Formats: sequence, C-alpha cells, structure tokens
Amino acid sequence: MNDFYASEEWRAFDLGHPGGAESTKKLLSKGNVTCDDRILDLCCGAGESVRVCAELGFDVCGADRASVIEYTRKNDPDHRYRVWETSEEMGANLPYEDGSLDVVLCECSLSLLKDKASVVNEIHRVLSRGGRFLISDVYDGIPPDFEGFRRVWWEDATDTLRTFIASWIWETGTAFPSPSCRGGTKYFLGVYETV
Repeated sequence: MNDFYASEEWRAFDLGHPGGAESTKKLLSKGNVTCDDRILDLCCGAGESVRVCAELGFDVCGADRASVIEYTRKNDPDHRYRVWETSEEMGANLPYEDGSLDVVLCECSLSLLKDKASVVNEIHRVLSRGGRFLISDVYDGIPPDFEGFRRVWWEDATDTLRTFIASWIWETGTAFPSPSCRGGTKYFLGVYETV
C-alpha cells in the first residue's frame, strides 16, 4: 500500500473514506450484521469505522500496517487494533484463525494493495461459513466479483467519491493523489458472501 496513506498529510485531512460513516452503516445494514457477529475492519486506517461499529454495539477489531496502527492506538486507545503486514515472503496472512470471523469490512483499500487475489483468499480463509465481505472501493464500471464469494448486494456510489475528492481539493488546495494501483474511476459499495 502506498506510504502516502500513512503520512501526516493524509492524517491531517481526516475524512476517512468516501461516504464516511453513512457508507459504513449502509454496508453493515445491507450485510445483515448483528451484534453476535465478529467483525474485522481490514485496512482500518485511523479507526473511524471501528468506532462506528463499536458505537452500534458490534464486536469489532481493526487491522492495518504497523505505522498506521501505532498512530491509531495513540489516538484511539479504547478499541482493539492489530498489526497486519503483507510482503512477498509472508504473503497476505491475516493474524486470525480459519473461520474465526463473521464479517470483514474493507473500505477504500483493496485497490491500493499489491496482491489483491492473495488478500481476498485470506479474507475468505478467516470468514466463517456464510461469512460476509463488506467492501467499498474504486471500480472500472463493471461490478467486481471475487473468487470464493457470491455478490449479495451492490450499489454504485461514485457521487461519494466525487464529494470526497472535492473535499480534499477544497481542504488542502492540492490535486488529489492518484495511486498507481487504482482500479477505476467509479466507486461502489458491495456485500459478498462466502460460497
């Protein structure tokens, strides 16, 4: 993942992800998440969605790179966060047992990871039977599908991306950074279930 997203410039912007808490709540609702579900917020950043989930009474833990988690733990000591690193040597191994989670939430992050297929395989591994993968991210105009999952619900949310980018330009006075690994110019919300 690009180091820009662990930078002070990004942290100072502090808008989380396109659609913010409303998009997170919509994903949780469309994913039929209950208070009995164990949730992982993968690539949790500063923990905005972890806090949203906790406020709604969900059992949630966030995971991200060490540099991000160090910052997040300092600013949010009340919630659980774990370090998750990917590398060519280690792969994308998530620090969870097989089938130990009911929901993996990944907002505006999968497109930034180098080995997306390996990450999706890990998400599938840690989810219980019938587990849900809740995702928001950029796409190229064709609703994405993921191996080992069936699409349950999907919605174009490109307007939230436009608003997010406009807010960045307005707040910082600079062009929005364009990551080289970006997967499209549109934005979606989706719920996928393990098969």
